[in-house]
Amino acid sequence: AFDATETEYFLCLVSFARAATPYLKSLIERRRSEILARRESLSKRFENASNLASAATETYYSAWYYSAAHLLSTVPGHQTTAVIAERLRLDPAFAEVILKDLERIGLVKSVRGQWKSLDSHLLVSNEWSWARTHHTNWRQRQLMKRQEPFSEEIRFTGVHSLSRSDFKKMKGILADGISAIRSLAEKSSPDDVFVLTIDAGRV
Repeated sequence: AFDATETEYFLCLVSFARAATPYLKSLIERRRSEILARRESLSKRFENASNLASAATETYYSAWYYSAAHLLSTVPGHQTTAVIAERLRLDPAFAEVILKDLERIGLVKSVRGQWKSLDSHLLVSNEWSWARTHHTNWRQRQLMKRQEPFSEEIRFTGVHSLSRSDFKKMKGILADGISAIRSLAEKSSPDDVFVLTIDAGRV
């Protein structure tokens, strides 16, 4: 069964095939392009995600360890400063500073020696400058981990020659996959924290 967006797109295709004039076809094609653009926009897909205030955004997305420590506070057995520091290979005193920063911006709270997440469904729009910082931070972190032996990680690099229309289809497939992964994560009972980084673009 189609979801609402897929149904709307399908009806556009039907209407385009039946359109009797070039002007009507151009209107329908414009609408079809708008639907594709909306499909590829992750921020529009995840409208239930929270946005941080400006000052909090500056802190949270300034370094990879803020989101890592924050997400670990959602995992039972990983919610003390000592465990978070060990898991992220950080100095315990520095880990404490990170967690207190997260507490200050309202993302965690300390409850009887354990850090509890108050909101784990965050999203920063790609239009924000901090999104680029966030993407870069995690990619640099993953590059550092490339020195470690392969374990459960998936690593893939593919360079493809294809049409621009097929590249748009590829972006749609990736966006659908990201939506499915986010939905899976929201329903999961966490026992660890994992990172997914995806880049797709013109060479």
